[in-house]
Amino acid sequence: MLVEGGDRLAGAVLAVKPNDAEGACRVLGAVGVTRILSIVAGIPSQRLETALGGAPSVVRAMPNTPLWLVPG
Repeated sequence: MLVEGGDRLAGAVLAVKPNDAEGACRVLGAVGVTRILSIVAGIPSQRLETALGGAPSVVRAMPNTPLWLVPG
């Protein structure tokens, strides 16, 4: 989480399962977070902004790095 001016939470990285994203945003909004970087797949920014409440700023990032699975 980002801290601005001492103890105030300014932003957070949202990296949860899609089913938990809106609940996590409600909790973050309740503690005063207004900026989120989301890597949650399938959840539009508008839904996250609504769950945060207030005047939030949400940025989505979708990593495009292939995963290599090696047996063993």
